[in-house]
Amino acid sequence: MGGIIAALELKLQRAVSGLARSAALGLLAGIAALVALAFATAAGFIALSDVLGAAWAALIVALFYLAVALVAVAMLRRPAPPPPVALPLATAPPPPPLAEAFLAGLETGKSFGEGFRSGARASK
Repeated sequence: MGGIIAALELKLQRAVSGLARSAALGLLAGIAALVALAFATAAGFIALSDVLGAAWAALIVALFYLAVALVAVAMLRRPAPPPPVALPLATAPPPPPLAEAFLAGLETGKSFGEGFRSGARASK
């Protein structure tokens, strides 16, 4: 009994450490993406300010982020699609003939193995 508990503890420790690793790497990726977005915004602002001036560049960058926010809000307000409806078993299509033959062979193999193990097919 102690071996089973130890095995379960080990499995749980591995799962938790894998989850912690995934969370840490995800956090690192998110921070890196935010830094990249900040530098891209700064580069866009500098490029626009060289052409249009600082005031227009700031307005264009602000309108871009406002548009992104509005699209995100619109996506939040859209209702989630309904879950798929499962077909009752009675209306499920029958398996193709090849699948039926495979399943029949599988059952035959199982019954042969059971009979052999029980001694019913012992050779004389």
